[in-house]
Amino acid sequence: MMNSVVDIEPQNLQDCWTLLYFSTARKLTEFYGQEGKRLIRRAVHRYGSEVGALERKAHVEKRIGTSLKSFYELPVIRYDDPRFRLDVQRLDEQEALFDVVTCPFREMVRFRGPAFFRNVEEGRELALCFCEEFTYACIEAYTEGVGQANLSEILDRRGENSCRFADYLRPANMNEEQVRAFEGDAARKDGIKPETAPNASVRWNRLAAMLVAAFNAVCDEERGDARRAVAEGLRLAAREIAAFMAERADAVGAPLTAAFVSQNCPLHSGAGSNDPALEEFIGVNFRAPLGLWVEQNVGRKE
Repeated sequence: MMNSVVDIEPQNLQDCWTLLYFSTARKLTEFYGQEGKRLIRRAVHRYGSEVGALERKAHVEKRIGTSLKSFYELPVIRYDDPRFRLDVQRLDEQEALFDVVTCPFREMVRFRGPAFFRNVEEGRELALCFCEEFTYACIEAYTEGVGQANLSEILDRRGENSCRFADYLRPANMNEEQVRAFEGDAARKDGIKPETAPNASVRWNRLAAMLVAAFNAVCDEERGDARRAVAEGLRLAAREIAAFMAERADAVGAPLTAAFVSQNCPLHSGAGSNDPALEEFIGVNFRAPLGLWVEQNVGRKE
């Protein structure tokens, strides 16, 4: 399926975020092996929980019912990449059953794998760490522990051609306050529509900052010296994203300028989160290498 020109920037933002995740995860496994994988899963779980909690907060404030239908159709924090193709069997307030047929996360492993990962299996395993932990944690936080999220098939496994998700949310398991939030404002339901053009850059910048924050927080809590692996991962991400930006600019015939980077890359050298706590977590370990690269290689072409 061919996407329109307006989809290119959001796709580049998604891919840069993906490189950020894989670079950090790869360094944690290089430094700490199996212990590194545990830290990755803990960080992704934390990240998913924080995203889910923010989605719930936004929906409650807008008086949108906190149902599974709202979660998937009206994201406020997440951004839906058009390259995700879903075969949806059921999506209503209480059940979400669907297969992910194409996935940009998986495609990044497939296309950049030989040059980036030590082997294909490493890429698949790090992708699985994310997919198994994120949706579970996100749904758990969004439903305040009432919902269930299940991943029963994996796209990369032999004999399977999709990732199958099955989520359930039953009002019978809720307290009175949760039921009120789930039902929302009935008078508003028909008037609530997805954003036609959400600001992809704002969302991906925030998500990238939250991901870095989750990695650092887990390292601080469970293994302080692991911060050095995260720092190395962020330096690797800066190099990978710099090369990726050059590829993408060339692909669309655009000049490689700092403006192009700022539109297509989360956590670029001039990015700001408008949140002091998140801004602190972005840190110099990511910004300095990429900012230096922009100054040395991009600034000259403006």
